[in-house]
Amino acid sequence: MIPTKYSISAEPLSDSAYGASLYKGQVSCDSNDVEIILKQKDAAIYGPNEAAKQSKSSFPDKLAIASLQSKKIAEDFLLNKPAPPLVIEKWYPISFWNLELKNKVVLVDFWGVWCGPCIREIPFLQDLHNRYSSKGLVVIGVHTPNKKELVQEFMTKNSMSYLVGIDYENKTAELYYVSGYPTIYIVDQQGLIRAIDPPKKDIEKLITSLIDDATGGSH
Repeated sequence: MIPTKYSISAEPLSDSAYGASLYKGQVSCDSNDVEIILKQKDAAIYGPNEAAKQSKSSFPDKLAIASLQSKKIAEDFLLNKPAPPLVIEKWYPISFWNLELKNKVVLVDFWGVWCGPCIREIPFLQDLHNRYSSKGLVVIGVHTPNKKELVQEFMTKNSMSYLVGIDYENKTAELYYVSGYPTIYIVDQQGLIRAIDPPKKDIEKLITSLIDDATGGSH
């Protein structure tokens, strides 16, 4: 065989709004924002001073497949079943025990301050909290232990008023079969998980549907 040298790297696409970040081997940005860069130098053909050939292969499909497989596992174990407990080290800005969750729809968002897509979703989640907290919705952010010391300041700077808890040694993420960030779960008034990482465009519709079911169609 002709000897070759390769280097492979995962890089954000040129039009991506953020760089790819890695957390425990997981790409935290959206799969459509990542491409695989393959650089090849054929030592038997090209001279030592000649530039390496480079080819770019967009790699959203495999990432998307892996994401779907992980979601399928979570759905098999959790969908339409009681939501696991939240194993939390510390709560911001108030204690979880001050909340009344009975007959409430709960949105649980697994996120981190180090995760670009997570940060991008915060205004959307804050808006849901602002508009529906008085109608029966509780938004809870579960932050990874990684960079936990930055959470309180981050929340203040970004005007986050919904509840955020620091996951204790990733115990909560394990109970919820979380494989990437952000991941959202919708829990109904009976404490059953009704949706796992639904499309963003469907989240508000799911929430209002559950609220309407409980109130007989009136907000």
